Formats: sequence, structure tokens, C-alpha cells
Amino acid sequence: METTDKQWDPPSSRPWRQNEFFIPPDEETGFEEYKSTWGTVIDKVPSKPALKRGCESLRCGKRPDQEPEGKAGFPKCAGCGVVNYCSRECQKSDWKEHKGLCKMQVMNIQDERAAEVKARLDDTFFISNAELRKWYHENVDVVDHAIVQTLQLYKGRDHSLWRTHIVVFELNVDEFGIEFINARALPLDFLTKGSSTAAAALSHYDPGKRIIVMFLPNGVRSLTLIDNHEFPREEEWAGLREDERWRLHCSVRPAILEAVEGGGDFLIL
Repeated sequence: METTDKQWDPPSSRPWRQNEFFIPPDEETGFEEYKSTWGTVIDKVPSKPALKRGCESLRCGKRPDQEPEGKAGFPKCAGCGVVNYCSRECQKSDWKEHKGLCKMQVMNIQDERAAEVKARLDDTFFISNAELRKWYHENVDVVDHAIVQTLQLYKGRDHSLWRTHIVVFELNVDEFGIEFINARALPLDFLTKGSSTAAAALSHYDPGKRIIVMFLPNGVRSLTLIDNHEFPREEEWAGLREDERWRLHCSVRPAILEAVEGGGDFLIL
């Protein structure tokens, strides 16, 4: 038997960034055969701390320190408990624009309570907007990357789709948690077509002035969360790049982080 000085290098002896993974082609997801490393995926979708929302006023747009050890985010509106303002002055100056959304959010919370009770009695699926918003803020790295790719923000502010399209996030929700499935850029009328309620809701989010996102859990439109998303900072626009395999990177990334945190070397996809 021929011998060699070169010995097999098991994954556990290498830095996790160099761990390789292979995904065969999948007709259902549309993924092509792909081989890469854990580090490549993490670099494509860099980690970010949980999102602390900026000031809701379009005239301000100030953002809080995003570091996890930094100060707490800006205070929320006492009425709806959803949007944030950096100061009482900004809240007062924005009230004319926020008033309609504030009332809608309060009504939505009330409707959700009744819907949750009914879902429990009927043993059907339910998830609140608060839970979806929590997932959004805690997974802002994946959300950011998907928005840049679907709206083609890497083409620049004036040549991308953010004024005319929304980003719809398809999520799978089960007893294990919430999982990113896909994201698509769809024309604004996708949200308003055939629904006066959705049209009224969308108008409060200043379409054409903000990036609009929609989170769709298990395909149930009645449980949808609609929100706005902050633009990249001015200094970030020039660094945005197209990622042809962004769906795959956003899907695989959570499994890689789970494996790293657990001290493992293999992915369970």
C-alpha cells in the first residue's frame, strides 16, 4: 500500500470559516449545484446586532447607536407602541403624518387579540405582528441583504426599484421558530389590489419615500406585517454589491451560525 506524508485534515482541526458545504441542485427551490465555505456565506451576509429603529420623522431620520452594548433605542410612540422618535419635538412635528398609522396600529392590536382567541379555539395557525416584528429586528442582517438584492439597491438610489416596489418576505413558522424562505420585489399594487384595507395601510407608510417591506407567514395574508425599512447610510451605498446567490446565502446562513455556536462542523439543512 502506497504511503504519503500528507494526512487527512478533519474539519474539526480547521478554522470553521474554511469548512466546506455542498448543495445539490434543487428543482423546488431553483437552487443550482453549489459548493462554498462557511466563511464565504458569512461574508456575503455580515452579522448585525438587532435593529434599533431610527426616528420616524422623515424630516429627521436620526438613528440610534446600533451596537448591542450601546444605549437603548429611541422611545416608542405611547399610542401605538410601534414607531420610534428621537425627541418629543420630532414626535409633535410628525403627528399629522403619523396620526392615521397610529390609530390603525391600535386597532390592529385589538383585532389581533380577538383573532388569537379564535385561532386557539379553532386550533388554527396564528402569529402576531409583534412576533414578526421581533424576528425582523433580530434578523436585520438577512433582511438587509435580501432588500439590497431584490430592489437592486446596488445600482444606486436613482436606478433601483424602491420607489415602485415592495419586498415581500415569505416566512415559514412552526413550533421551532420562524425561518426565512424567500423574498421578492413586487409592484406596490400587489399589496393594494382588491383590498381597500391594505391600500389604506400602505398610504400611511409613505410609499415612494421609504422602503416598504411585507412579512408573509405561512402564506396567510390576514397575518401579514407591513413596515418600512431604513435606507442604507450615505456612506454605505457605494459598497453595495450584487450577489447572484443571495437567496441561498440568506437561507444557509442561520444553519451555519447555529453550527458554529454549537461547536459543530456539519450543517443540517
